[in-house]
Amino acid sequence: MAELLDILCIAILGGWAYVVAKRKNRDEVGWLMIAAGVFFICGLAASQAVFPKLVQRGLFTALGEDDLLHKTFDDDSPLADTEEFKQKKALQQKQKDWQTAAGFVVGVPAAILANLILTFFLKPLPAPATPGGGSAPTGGAPPASPTGDAGADQTGAPPTEGDAAAGGGGPPAEAMAAAPGPLSPEVLLAKFWPVLIPLALFALIMIPPLARALSLAPSSEDPTKDFRFFLLVPVVGLFFWRLNGRPIEGVVAALFTLAFVPAITTMEWRWRRRDSYYSHGYLIPVVVAALIWRQRKRLEQLKPEGDLRRFGLGLLLFGLFVLLAACFIRMNTLQYIAFVICLFGLLAYLYGRAIMKLLAFPLLFSVAMVPLPMERVQAYTYGLKKFAAVASCWIFNGMGVLGIHDYIVERSGSYVNWETSAGELDQIIVGDVCSGLRSLIALIAFGALFAYVTKLSLSRKLMLFAAAVPFALLANMWRIVTLTFIACIWGSESTHGWVHDVTGYGIFAVAFVLFFSLERFLQGFEPRAPANAAPGQPAVA
Repeated sequence: MAELLDILCIAILGGWAYVVAKRKNRDEVGWLMIAAGVFFICGLAASQAVFPKLVQRGLFTALGEDDLLHKTFDDDSPLADTEEFKQKKALQQKQKDWQTAAGFVVGVPAAILANLILTFFLKPLPAPATPGGGSAPTGGAPPASPTGDAGADQTGAPPTEGDAAAGGGGPPAEAMAAAPGPLSPEVLLAKFWPVLIPLALFALIMIPPLARALSLAPSSEDPTKDFRFFLLVPVVGLFFWRLNGRPIEGVVAALFTLAFVPAITTMEWRWRRRDSYYSHGYLIPVVVAALIWRQRKRLEQLKPEGDLRRFGLGLLLFGLFVLLAACFIRMNTLQYIAFVICLFGLLAYLYGRAIMKLLAFPLLFSVAMVPLPMERVQAYTYGLKKFAAVASCWIFNGMGVLGIHDYIVERSGSYVNWETSAGELDQIIVGDVCSGLRSLIALIAFGALFAYVTKLSLSRKLMLFAAAVPFALLANMWRIVTLTFIACIWGSESTHGWVHDVTGYGIFAVAFVLFFSLERFLQGFEPRAPANAAPGQPAVA
């Protein structure tokens, strides 16, 4: 039942987000939500239904012949010290890892395919009207002005050279449309083809199964023995060299990448650790690249300037000093922060104020992939776990007072206890996973991104971003209350396995509903132009 409710919730949310996006000329938001729903449904079907059947049929010989996914191995059991118990528990963890991988292998292509279908086959939104009240017809003379003078605007100013070029004096519109633009695939391929060689090799060795088959990935968990990220040095160097045709930029970018390869390696190691709180870190570079790509039209109009060279050089030297200090005291988090500082320094030194202002948020958003120190993670996990248990018990008992159910629960440490209908004591534990820290970190990143892309004023963008923390806490409490309600009806054993996993995804569904609802509410306070105002003309006070 919980699985069906979550699927229904995501389907409704995706459809609603798409309708809102169509109304506000922001299709990418709705399409992304629909793609996320497709990813969730297809990935869940592959991991929870298809993969266990394949294991039972013995198609994964390295994972054993028995399906151990839904079995419980209690470390307090008398058999916990036996070799067979340890082997089966290790095999169960391996099956769970492959189960998660199966969901991603199926869900990611399905989401990409859904997004491509929405992008290429749905009718795009009409282009917004130009300030002049609409675009001129493709053929014939330009429309006459209200004064009767063809080719003159309402102020009586004569046509400029740009207007003449756009009219009959320039090349035909068909010829201009046929010419490849600076960002067309043909131009990009001809410009950046050297980057594809090291990039393709780097992509190959980043695929874990193929990397293991080729013995290119390290077999141990020691990040100091991982040499894959040294391939980023030629990738980044060639890219910046071909970007503006200046070899010095490529050399500087390559040296910069080389200095931070150890930090990047340990950061990626934190992302892929078991029960990592930063598994979303793999998405952040992709999101940063997408945010920069959204600004490509404005970037084409800006030229690199040297108005911030001193500031950029000082910021770069400060970032390198922070890097050396972090290496000396062996504090990885400080190395990651130095990476972001040096990025801003390089940007200011090479490109100047205008480009730096345009790309400030995408680069600042890269902080979302920086892992916190482990001792801080443990401290926050304990505090949030205690808060979640207390608040969830209070909400659950409050629902009982309102007559929604007849159960009463009480908290004992991290345990939620209640008495069953048979008079026995049952309980569930609010573990580290249920503390909500993982979803809190991810939703703070999502809140920043969502606030950036919304069409709100700065003050309301900050309000939307600040709401990420309470929304994450509320969504996590929803999960614990839901699991408690299921456990009270069907027993604590019913909350294990797929129910536990699905409600984890439901946290993000609930949080997305809260985010979109608040964004819709804040839109009502935005100033609107009068209905009788002409398009592109400011409202008259």
